[in-house]
Amino acid sequence: MSLSDGTATADGVTRRGAVVEQVSTDSPASAAGLQKGDTIVAIGGKSVGGAESLTAYVRALSSGTKVTLTVVRDGAAIDVDVTLAARQETPTASSDGSSGSGSIDPQNMTPQQLWEWFQQQQSQQQGSGQ
Repeated sequence: MSLSDGTATADGVTRRGAVVEQVSTDSPASAAGLQKGDTIVAIGGKSVGGAESLTAYVRALSSGTKVTLTVVRDGAAIDVDVTLAARQETPTASSDGSSGSGSIDPQNMTPQQLWEWFQQQQSQQQGSGQ
């Protein structure tokens, strides 16, 4: 699953959140019913300010934790129950400084794993001045 920052309006209230840009078929996000265009505005009742905020909340929770995401879809707020999954593979930088992204299989990663990998890649690029 890929995310971006955005806003959504439900019941006359506009809120910031994490917009779902893509959901892989047969992924945990797909199984939870998340769809492209959904805006996740809360997790466990806590407001989500954007994609990075959602990632921070997810990182603070343990694998197997059941949480409720508040999602705005087509102008209506709905609750989606999700069970967080453990990371199956941790991408690491190789000795030559490359990201090792050739070994990443997005189909086998949970949404939070994919987002964390993406954040790591951006941090590495910023750290190397790219």
